[in-house]
Amino acid sequence: MALPKVCVIGAGSSGITVIKSLKEHGIPFDCYEKGSDVGGNWRYKNDNGLSNIYKSLHINTHRDRMEYRDFPMPTNYPDYPNHEPIQQYFLSYVDHFGLRKHIQFKNGVKKAERTEDGLWRITPEKGPTQIYDVLVVANGHHWSERWPDPAFPGKFSGQTIHSHSYVDPKTPVN
Repeated sequence: MALPKVCVIGAGSSGITVIKSLKEHGIPFDCYEKGSDVGGNWRYKNDNGLSNIYKSLHINTHRDRMEYRDFPMPTNYPDYPNHEPIQQYFLSYVDHFGLRKHIQFKNGVKKAERTEDGLWRITPEKGPTQIYDVLVVANGHHWSERWPDPAFPGKFSGQTIHSHSYVDPKTPVN
């Protein structure tokens, strides 16, 4: 019996652990990552154009609760690290388990559609359309701005920005 072929979209904190499990179990997969490296939302100034974190961001969960069971965070990390050690942790995880060669960097997915027979037709930004048995979408939940609709009542004369755009006290607004 042939194993199902899996498509994983995203190489952030969830995508990399999914592909590790698939690799360990010998399940064939392709992983598409729009950016040039792993880390997703924890990658400061991520070039994928979707993830955005601000310079002073720290996790609000203790490092012992955020780490992967089979790959502990270094004990010299702060209890509540900022984005830099977390990004380094994800890079170390990918390198430790030999996952980097299984990720198609700078190649997002343009379209995912279900076929009549229940399979997935995936059209990447680069390369041919592929058919998969299973689709795992691990693109994170901070990739899109959400504004209240209807807008809040009242008037405000200042510049309105979404938190997704905030980087530091001077960017995008001083």
